[in-house]
Amino acid sequence: MSVRVSGQVNDFRCEFTQSALNLGQISVYKKIESSIFLQNLSKLAVLHVVDLPPFTEVTPMKVKILPDESKSFKVTFFCKEEVDINTEVPF
Repeated sequence: MSVRVSGQVNDFRCEFTQSALNLGQISVYKKIESSIFLQNLSKLAVLHVVDLPPFTEVTPMKVKILPDESKSFKVTFFCKEEVDINTEVPF
């Protein structure tokens, strides 16, 4: 016997363990690294893809977070030109 289940579950809740990631003022050509943590508060595993502003890298880009689990993301900012970025990460 086999059962195939398909569909979409929208009942998930995750939150960053800190309310903001403030990198402050950074010199051009200076690489800054920091960490953020995302916690899955739902009863289902969540596959989350992080999307950050330009000049920013995050690893891992795609991660599976089990229920009641937190995952760490490394955020790297490196810019070769003067810019002013003030943004929120969509979730």
